[in-house]
Amino acid sequence: MKSLRGICYNIKEPYIGKIDAVHENSYILRNTEGKECLICDKVVSFGKLFLCRNTNFNIGDIVKILPSGTLIVLYEATSSDNALFVSEQCNNKCIMCPQIMKKKPSDFLQENLEIIDLIDKSPNFLGITGGEPTSEWDSLITIVKRITEKHPTTNIQLLTNGRTFNNEIYVRELKNINDKILYCIPLYSDIAKIHNMIVGNNKAFEETVEGLYNLARYKLPIELRTVVTKLNYNRLEEYAHWICRNLPFISHLSIMGMEPIYQARINIEKLWIDPYEYQNEMYNACLHLIRNNLLFFIYNHQLCVVPKELRRYCCKTISEFKMLYLDECLKCNQKDLCGGLFQTAKNFHSVAIKSIED
Repeated sequence: MKSLRGICYNIKEPYIGKIDAVHENSYILRNTEGKECLICDKVVSFGKLFLCRNTNFNIGDIVKILPSGTLIVLYEATSSDNALFVSEQCNNKCIMCPQIMKKKPSDFLQENLEIIDLIDKSPNFLGITGGEPTSEWDSLITIVKRITEKHPTTNIQLLTNGRTFNNEIYVRELKNINDKILYCIPLYSDIAKIHNMIVGNNKAFEETVEGLYNLARYKLPIELRTVVTKLNYNRLEEYAHWICRNLPFISHLSIMGMEPIYQARINIEKLWIDPYEYQNEMYNACLHLIRNNLLFFIYNHQLCVVPKELRRYCCKTISEFKMLYLDECLKCNQKDLCGGLFQTAKNFHSVAIKSIED
């Protein structure tokens, strides 16, 4: 999440509000109770004031201001990449997890309900993420109900490891509330031992696959995900074969590049491989998916390190505040179509990055 530092005046507890009016460098916020707060770059007479320079917000943005002087952007009205953060806990311990997991539970329910209520225009998509969102089941159910009631046209994308859904009761409960949720579930290998090693749990592969079949039994849409690392790149083709044979019901497969942050950075020597080095494996895997009419997309990969024939499957998926382009990229005539790099990948990117001229 994007954040800014500033100075608070008369803000004694966290304040969550929506940008309701803009005048030059001043922004008026209103919360769910109608109480106002002003963001501006100079001290003026106002009830609640957050003093900060170099601000840039849009009408409808939702922010949280902490008494310590930190402003966190919770929702961007002009973005299609918004998500509600449900939990800091997870029953997996993925060695490339881009989040900081905490042992003690934190309560994000009220914050998420306020965000949902403050959203003016129902977004096309809204993510639900964590941690593992299903670890706070009652909160998850409450949030899904509120989204469905307030924003019935919004497509929910639930990022989950899928293990909870090996119990059919949970699948049925969510389906009865909203049967259009897209379940975004990672499966990092066709070999149980490899997947379990990556996620740090010996039961994960079995429970995830059982969850996938339960979701399919109720005809719910599934985005299967894999992150390509040194631990699984050499089985990409076998992985594609396995999916086509065993999971032909998924909506699509997302083949993702790794974000080198937090656990991924700690384990970078075990995980990092130059994407250019697995071009052949990527090509052969995707060719098999194409032949079997299984839809797929390639995320977090630069166009120049992907086989030319696969570039049309690449998507811009890195949030703008996380995105980086190298100097070489600025000369590329495909830059506007390329998703760039994670800022944290400045020292961990392909040596083959170059401007595309064809």
